[in-house]
Amino acid sequence: METNKEIELKDNNDLDIPRLNKYYRSAWRSLELDNSKLDQRCDFLQNKFKNDNSFDKNERMYLLTKLGEYQEKFNLVNKTGKPRRCDYCHNLTYSIQNCEQCIRDYLKKQKWTSGDEKIDRAIQDAQQNALCSYQIIEWIPYEDLEDVEYFTQGGCATIYKAVWKDGWYDTWDNKAKKLLRYGKQLVILKMLNSSDKDKNNLDWFDEALHHFTIDKIAQYLVPCHGLTKDPNTGNFMLVLRHMMTNLRNFLLENNSTITWEQRYDILYEITSCLNEIHRKDHVHRDLHSALAVVKGMRPQIDLNIPQEYAILMEQCWNATPENRPEVLTVWKKIRELRMKLIEAKSYGMLEEEFLGILPSSTKLVKGKIVSRRCFSSLHTLTNISEPKNASRVDSAQLELSVPDYEESEDELDNELESNSRFQVF
Repeated sequence: METNKEIELKDNNDLDIPRLNKYYRSAWRSLELDNSKLDQRCDFLQNKFKNDNSFDKNERMYLLTKLGEYQEKFNLVNKTGKPRRCDYCHNLTYSIQNCEQCIRDYLKKQKWTSGDEKIDRAIQDAQQNALCSYQIIEWIPYEDLEDVEYFTQGGCATIYKAVWKDGWYDTWDNKAKKLLRYGKQLVILKMLNSSDKDKNNLDWFDEALHHFTIDKIAQYLVPCHGLTKDPNTGNFMLVLRHMMTNLRNFLLENNSTITWEQRYDILYEITSCLNEIHRKDHVHRDLHSALAVVKGMRPQIDLNIPQEYAILMEQCWNATPENRPEVLTVWKKIRELRMKLIEAKSYGMLEEEFLGILPSSTKLVKGKIVSRRCFSSLHTLTNISEPKNASRVDSAQLELSVPDYEESEDELDNELESNSRFQVF
């Protein structure tokens, strides 16, 4: 497959990114039932993008760059494709365009310090495990941030927004043998409470270490770019990628029009990520505590929900933990339901016809539940209250709300695709 080594798309303001991502996603979906190898599918898509005259030169360049980055990440993580020997350091690499060892050697030569030896060592360890330029964890001096403003408060963290003047590392310049930065970017600062004074409580440090590695483990988590320190409070702050919208808002606004294929896409990516987190012996606090929310009551299941999915919902709500399916089982079932639907639609069947449902007209009601996604953390929970089924009257009293901030990307296709690590469909 050809590569686009010199392509730099630093300013995409003139591109319709949601439209391009939707097209990119649709192109991959057209090959989802194809059993050919990844290289063959990438070659097919490269030719498709090059020859699609409905896009201008910059749009085609965006699609080709996105495709090349995906194949690059896939080869590095899975050690697939044909390895090559780097012309400079002579190490073997599965990277098409770069060399992870050259990147690591470059990072070793950089002079910086957080002022805390333990944090310096943690960041250096993360850097020496980076596979590509956009996976690099850094110490980010606070003076490199501007327009810092308070955003929201949670039980585990205080959240700020800021502008990172130079932005994160974006590409490796093979000729100059150095990393190039993306440019000015909006970021989220997650203050690690008590990191300034409670030297015996290392929960904040453990959380930082989780963020350094967890978005490499799970595909769909918000990238963490490193740490900074608030000079006013002395607290350390995680620097996270800022997302343009949130999933709950999308669902509230599009509940009557979103397709079941899109719903399965969302569930597939959530369960994929959660499964990878569990494989590393982590748990996500908010997802587990959801069993105890609203005194454990469960809402009524809409009559227009597909039967197989409704059965899965009821299994996941079972009050007896031993009778609830494991995350891996849920992921496999969602994948099965998703593939069945995609295959049926490839033969021209309508969703409603295949699923045996009527178009849903269910409306969600705005209310008072606050999203904690941006300031949540990973924990092991005990003593969760026993759940019970809700009555119809109880269900009518429940309210859902649109949170101020939650990780996601612009509209569903853009949201699902833009931050994927190694998954495109």
